Amino acid sequence: MSAVANESFLRAILEDPKNDLPRLAYADWLDEQGDPRGELIRVQCELSPLTEEDERFRPLYKREQALLKLYKNEWLGPLADWVQNAQFSRGFVENITLGANQFLERKQQIFSLTPIRGLKLTGMTTTHVTKFRTAPECSRLRDLTLNIRKMTDLRWEKLITAPRLASLKKLQINWMGMDMHHLNSLTELSARGLQEFDFAFRERCWPWTFWDWGVLFRSGVLSNLRSTGIHVNDLKHDFIQGVLSSTRFPYLQSLTVDHPYFGYGYETRRKRKAFQWLGDHPRFRELRSLNLSLRGLTSSRSIVSLLFPQPDAMQTERLQLAVAPMNADDANRIAQMSRLTTLRLEHGKLGDEGVSILANSERLQNLRVLSLVDNELTDKSARTILESPYWNDLVILDLSRNALSKETKKALRKRFGTGVCKFGRS
Repeated sequence: MSAVANESFLRAILEDPKNDLPRLAYADWLDEQGDPRGELIRVQCELSPLTEEDERFRPLYKREQALLKLYKNEWLGPLADWVQNAQFSRGFVENITLGANQFLERKQQIFSLTPIRGLKLTGMTTTHVTKFRTAPECSRLRDLTLNIRKMTDLRWEKLITAPRLASLKKLQINWMGMDMHHLNSLTELSARGLQEFDFAFRERCWPWTFWDWGVLFRSGVLSNLRSTGIHVNDLKHDFIQGVLSSTRFPYLQSLTVDHPYFGYGYETRRKRKAFQWLGDHPRFRELRSLNLSLRGLTSSRSIVSLLFPQPDAMQTERLQLAVAPMNADDANRIAQMSRLTTLRLEHGKLGDEGVSILANSERLQNLRVLSLVDNELTDKSARTILESPYWNDLVILDLSRNALSKETKKALRKRFGTGVCKFGRS
């Protein structure tokens, strides 16, 4: 293999990381050298624009995983020793996870080897800010996740206003020490073109003390968002009203809510009211993608009825819902959501009756992806799925962590295809 030619191809890819053509030209050359990485480049370039509902997705994904299983360590090269996690995209490592110290020590070497577009930093503190915000490599990033351990107000403001971060399209902040001052400082964020913004924090004030989200929302700094996620112990009315405002967030299509704790008594009732605010908001019904993880329910009354009071009016195409327990009424509500192409109901204790309701719903005939992981399903549930006249076009069926017999799994594979079904451990 010619080192000069290899270096030339790599340079072209690093200079124009968005363009597939230099990568595909490199793939052709690798084929001539008998290098299997050429196939990975082509497979991932074809896979990149697809969603998992596309019938082409599954075979391409399986081939991608087979190639990575065989050759990933070889293709990682020195990155294997430098990063905690690495993800290949279009044939190259584009997303990495590593500690802030390690990144600052190795950033030049890393960026000279592969077109890094996404970075997740762990253990970020005040001492890292100056070197990070001035690093030329940061201007190449489009996706940044910061796991912040501790930081002063001044360094936080320096970080988020860094000009080299202005090209970010996705930002995720995980910081248990974040307070209202830090939140308001986001109005000065240099990345004005953000399309995805997720944040996780634990409020320093008592849960019933309302934060003022209006300052951030009115600033317009997040007006281009297509997707947002919040991972907190409390949902506030002004947050719900603000983030679902079609005036302030006209492009929003996807919402993630991770609400891990409910509590008891008054606190539970108050938090249920927040879900009712969500369900009653007209914009909530217009969102195309919902990922709702609402664990820790301490009352028998389901919150699904609060979230979806008018299920037939929902325009949601992708729904991921982690709520336990779910009952027949919950299943009936979901069964009326006719636009769904992806449905993931995980850890919901749905049981045989719930599955029967879903499988016999004509309105769910557009489903392409169905995941019922850990729902206490039996062979009876599986027979209902097998006999459904509406689920003929599934490309993914995940029934992992359910007690299904070998014979039932064999029957499911026969009907839907080996590459479609996933069972995992029961």
